[in-house]
Amino acid sequence: MLTKIEEFKNRELGPGAILLGFTCIIAVRTFLEVFARRHTLAASEDFYHVVVYYLHPYLSWLCVFAAIALLIAFSLRWKYRESVLFTLLFSPLIMVVPLVDTMIGGGRAGMVQYGETFASFQHDFLHLFDPFAVITLVTTGVRLEVFLVVAGSLFFGLFVYRKGPWRSLGLAFSIYAAIFFFGYLPAIYGLIGWSPGEAESLSATGLVFPQVLLLFYLLPFVVIAGLTCLVLAREKDGFRASLLLIPVQGVFTVALAAGGFFFTAFVLEPAAGIMNFGDLCKIGAAVLSLYLLFLDGTLRAGGRAGGATATGGMRTCPCGNIPTATTRPSSGGPTMRAAS
Repeated sequence: MLTKIEEFKNRELGPGAILLGFTCIIAVRTFLEVFARRHTLAASEDFYHVVVYYLHPYLSWLCVFAAIALLIAFSLRWKYRESVLFTLLFSPLIMVVPLVDTMIGGGRAGMVQYGETFASFQHDFLHLFDPFAVITLVTTGVRLEVFLVVAGSLFFGLFVYRKGPWRSLGLAFSIYAAIFFFGYLPAIYGLIGWSPGEAESLSATGLVFPQVLLLFYLLPFVVIAGLTCLVLAREKDGFRASLLLIPVQGVFTVALAAGGFFFTAFVLEPAAGIMNFGDLCKIGAAVLSLYLLFLDGTLRAGGRAGGATATGGMRTCPCGNIPTATTRPSSGGPTMRAAS
């Protein structure tokens, strides 16, 4: 089994293929869970409402998987690419939840909820694996899923990769704590006075509940993306070339999104109340979406230009399709590396 795992960790999969793998796993889990609970996949008659409803679990699972990959890379001292592929290999474990809950519930799964206050946090954190403890926020399937992930990380760190007890325990505990962090996001935001109900009522531009759940993951997504960039920058110097794209596109993106934001304020005349946390998260999500769109276009254009002009070998930066051409001067001499 270890040989197969190592082979998968060393496979040459591009970022698109890796994301597609995670997307397929998340989609199957989400549809199974929704259908097992509601016996229908239609969350609402409003198409926009349905789209946002399904985007929330997709973004939340991407954040969870990315956080786990970072923790594995840090704890086991692996390259980030190896930890991402390792996480992808075992990501089908999340299918346990809808299957187990459906069997226990006689054909209908229970509801999984966020912790909106810290009233039950200590009890849930200490007794999640206690089969006799009553925990109302999550189902039996979720408790089994978390147990398999935590126990599996401890097993692989301690017995398979021989990383020692402290590092293995640290990995297992950090993954357990990260899962609870995401589960109690509403309670964490409540510390700064922002709850789902208040976000809907205070928003000047209009927020619906699925949007609030989606915006909960904006800040974690930015933090995880930033940490990922730092890890990749340490692993491969070629990644720093992509950082040069950030100032120019960042200024343009902020200007474009801010223009739309303040135009909305002018049209709806809510200027006095538009600077609330929910609406600021909306403009933050707009800025991030536009920036990622422009960044993707620039990287793809750079890839095509690099493919047309490179005369030597081509290698790919771990952050995406940023080719780095290796060109040898005709007169001999040292190799010159130029990022396309």
